[in-house]
Amino acid sequence: MTLLKKAVSVGMAAILALSLAACGTPDPTDSPDSGAQRNSASPSNPSAPSSSSGVNSPEPGTPSSGQDTDSPYPSDDSPIPGTPSQDPSAASPSPDVSSQGPSAVPPDPSRSSPPSPSPSAVPNEPKPFRDITAAQLVSEIKIGWNLGNSFEATDFGEGRLPANSTVQTMETFWSNPATTRANIDAVKAAGFNAIRIPVSWFNAANGAPDYIIRSDWMERVAEVVDYAVANDMYVLLDTHHDEYHGHGTDRDVLRFEGTEAQITASLNAYRKIWEQIADRFKNYNEKLIFEGLNEPRVPNSAQEWSGGTDAQRAALNRYYPVFVEVVRNSGGNNGKRVLMISTYAASATATAVNGLTLPRDSVANKLVVSIHAYAPYTFCYDPKPGSVSTWSTANAADIKGVQDALGPAYDKFISKGIPVIIGEFGAVHKNNTNARAAWVEYYVSYAKSLGFRCFIWDNGVTSADYEGAELFGFFNRRTNRFAFTEVIDALIRGANSTSPSPSPSPSSSPSPSPSPSPSDSPPSGAVNLGKYSYGYKEDGVTTNTQQAVWNLTAAQVTAAKETGAKLALKLSKAPSATLQLVWQGPANSLWWNQKDILDSTGNVISPGEAAWNPSTNTLTINLSAAADYSVFKNQPELNLIIAYYGGNSVDDLGIVSADLIK
Repeated sequence: MTLLKKAVSVGMAAILALSLAACGTPDPTDSPDSGAQRNSASPSNPSAPSSSSGVNSPEPGTPSSGQDTDSPYPSDDSPIPGTPSQDPSAASPSPDVSSQGPSAVPPDPSRSSPPSPSPSAVPNEPKPFRDITAAQLVSEIKIGWNLGNSFEATDFGEGRLPANSTVQTMETFWSNPATTRANIDAVKAAGFNAIRIPVSWFNAANGAPDYIIRSDWMERVAEVVDYAVANDMYVLLDTHHDEYHGHGTDRDVLRFEGTEAQITASLNAYRKIWEQIADRFKNYNEKLIFEGLNEPRVPNSAQEWSGGTDAQRAALNRYYPVFVEVVRNSGGNNGKRVLMISTYAASATATAVNGLTLPRDSVANKLVVSIHAYAPYTFCYDPKPGSVSTWSTANAADIKGVQDALGPAYDKFISKGIPVIIGEFGAVHKNNTNARAAWVEYYVSYAKSLGFRCFIWDNGVTSADYEGAELFGFFNRRTNRFAFTEVIDALIRGANSTSPSPSPSPSSSPSPSPSPSPSDSPPSGAVNLGKYSYGYKEDGVTTNTQQAVWNLTAAQVTAAKETGAKLALKLSKAPSATLQLVWQGPANSLWWNQKDILDSTGNVISPGEAAWNPSTNTLTINLSAAADYSVFKNQPELNLIIAYYGGNSVDDLGIVSADLIK
């Protein structure tokens, strides 16, 4: 996953030499929901215990609110997760299955040893290349798999992985074995027709100004790419952790905040790296997709996982024109290759999605957007004891957690013909195989029905004896067999689905009470806003049931901005708690502009701004009372939110209808 790829330096390794490495995740519930800005500070990351130090012992990663799970393994002194002795499900052969599930592929002794370091053959001439659109290419992807915790393993520039380390030491630094052709053969045989290969390049590059990548590292990456090519798979090749190379310190090479000189230096370094990658792979066919950045962000910043600030997103948007220019000018097939760009931190939040600017391209319809969505977060990611371990299609809130996470990217891109790939998703094992199987089948089939294509995150960790372990593993790379075959079978079923997943029934959605009778109908000329949806918590993924959100159409925006416009809420009962009117301006990345309307007892705070009519149970709010009303009036797009803090859900407010009136 791309949630935490940021191992935190803990230090004092000698004292903690007996500790097992762990990855701590923040608890979204630690942050208050009321009045919080969606792109406000995400919860801080707790420190994780250190592993024993040494060249081959990675530091623990610290997951943050929903974005990255390819964090390091325990040290080499600790048991290696996923070995047959620790992983009973991997020790015995998996049952053979058809295309509806994974095939058990016995190890081939002739191909299971570590690969030779000999260079992979560089195509001398461009391979045959289908000049199709990005949307056409993405539609051919059935389901993808991440080769996690291998080529992106890093010491984050802290010196524990010396520059002269062997390629195999670098590839296995986070305890996974070296990738073999048999590994990729088995993944393809299980039903995956696409693979994402995360790679940290600055690990193997010298310093400024040239950042020359070691040829043996480049060729080893190409060798594994060729394993996938030989299996006729679609390949995503990225730059991974390079945006976090310095662990959030001055060692960071790629920066998204800083002085103009620092940003310029970062863009130059980025250019140098992609000049070399693009040149090495320029002759491959159209099934190789370049992914410009993994989870570009400012590490440890207040809004690291909630979409960043305006300035941080603006800095990110300066990278992608460099990426596109470099690739297009590198020759071979790269002039027409499909390219993929990520939102800020690869976040699926509306803030990040709406803040991404697609770069100009010399060819049309060749760009794909990437997001990472571990949703719902408390089920998918939070590994702490007591976290949510159940999920069911019978639970409307569970389904809504998936649907809401994908909404912003669908609205901004897919609905306008721009394809989106979910480059990472997954759910950690919490002794809940059946729940994970139900979740993954629904997730993939629902995403497919909207046009998304999904790549499951697999870090190779299937079992561990320490709290906080990120058990995103499925495929045992030592035995070439899948653990949790029920989940993999469900994943493949979802990918093979031919009909859209069922939406929640009307009774399971946020359910305004029955429509008002004719005598209660709004005045003539009223513009009805329809049903509301829920908002999000600070992690940008978890549903916030205390918020009722209306994404206004163009006609509704016009009505809302008219002089004298009011929001009339027909309720089933009198309110009894704090209520806020919030507006959002997605086009300008304005996400939380609140005005307190009712006090803690449900009484109107300012009679000139709102009125309660007990005879009709109608709360009328003058939109001129909205925070920063002059800015509100200038927005080309608007969302209106009612935040209510009188119970577990805004449903307790009993909204029967919402209308714009004058």
